[in-house]
Amino acid sequence: MCQESRYYEQLRLVQPGRLSNGYGDYSDQDLRVISEIRALSGLGINPARAAPFIECLDAGHQHSDECPASLAAYRDGIAELVGQSNPLPPGASTWSKGCTRARTAPLERRAPP
Repeated sequence: MCQESRYYEQLRLVQPGRLSNGYGDYSDQDLRVISEIRALSGLGINPARAAPFIECLDAGHQHSDECPASLAAYRDGIAELVGQSNPLPPGASTWSKGCTRARTAPLERRAPP
């Protein structure tokens, strides 16, 4: 969590206080934000794009996706994921159809030798 928290600090998503030994002093709100960023990451939303969700929490909303900017970020994240999906290579469609036929064709029974 240490490297992860520092990364979130670099993105200015959390800004903990500092203890005399230099360690971060994370508030309950900071921990909530970190938890939210992890959940968003699990949904495929890059932490660098989490700002609208965190701003929604900071505005007093119970859930980070209750704000229009958060919903727009969801849409952008989905569009990015869809854009990253690779199309099938040439000839894969023909191969795929052959596999489907092979799975659905009845098995031939052979007489034992």
